[in-house]
Amino acid sequence: MPKRTRTLLLILGGAALAMSLPVFALGLYIHNAGMIEVRVSENHGQGDRVSLRVPAALVEAGLVCLPLVKCCGDGDRDIAIAGTGFKSEREQKVAREVLRQIADMPDADLVTVESLDENVRIAKQGGHLKIHVQDGGDDVYVSVPVGVVRRLAAKI
Repeated sequence: MPKRTRTLLLILGGAALAMSLPVFALGLYIHNAGMIEVRVSENHGQGDRVSLRVPAALVEAGLVCLPLVKCCGDGDRDIAIAGTGFKSEREQKVAREVLRQIADMPDADLVTVESLDENVRIAKQGGHLKIHVQDGGDDVYVSVPVGVVRRLAAKI
């Protein structure tokens, strides 16, 4: 093979490799961020079922786009996500700290409510915040990677 052809093939191969690295890095980031899962099952009426899996990386990217508004304080963190309903800077700080603590704590059940017609369980398990609600035959399950919870805490 002539030297010129070999050089051209090396350049083309290097260019192809250089263009594939960002795609590989993006795929790795999406894989590591995990998936947000929402399942809703209605057992009365028509018995509708909805199942949704969204890459957490999309939600994390969406957090960057959330509108910020001036909150109630004069501190360096006196902004909040629009529509969160914080009435005071103290509420905002408490919400931020609760989210941080949940993200950093070991696996545990956080809330368990059991009654005759309702069951609620909120737990941190396997790197996810999991919420499961059963109400009169209806079933709602939400699973959010802890990384999303951690970034939400940093955002508010």
